[in-house]
Formats: sequence, C-alpha cells, structure tokens
Amino acid sequence: MSHLTSKVENDILIITFNDAKLDDYWQTKEVGDELLQTAADSDCKRILLDFQHTAFISSSMVGQLFLLNRRCRAENKSVKM
Repeated sequence: MSHLTSKVENDILIITFNDAKLDDYWQTKEVGDELLQTAADSDCKRILLDFQHTAFISSSMVGQLFLLNRRCRAENKSVKM
C-alpha cells in the first residue's frame, strides 16, 4: 500500500499522507523516497502537504520534509503544509 495519495487541483500538487503515525525509521525513509519521487514527477510549481490522517511524525520524518523543501526550492517549487 502506498504511504501517499496525490492529486492536482488548480495547478497545485496535493500530497496526502495516509499513515496515522510516521515514527519508524524505515517507514519514514520509504515515505520520504516516495514523497521526493512524487514531487519530482510533477510539473506543478506549488505543492501542498496534507497531514489530515496523520497524528504523529518523528524527527526523522521532519528531516525528510526539510529535504523535500530544499530539493523543491532548487527546482523553483514551493512547499506548504
């Protein structure tokens, strides 16, 4: 099962996290890789991260979010949460 669901609305890539907890190192690594790939595959310049199903994220997941933000900024994309 995918950790993420994505859709495009009004030229905004909306990425929804499907997991209630993102607290395991290997899980956050998988989610981070999937997140980076989803953002890279999109032509959208704006990305919205939707955490409506997620109650907890670990510090390693926060690191993955910083990495996403840095890579997107390098490609002139903006990320909002």
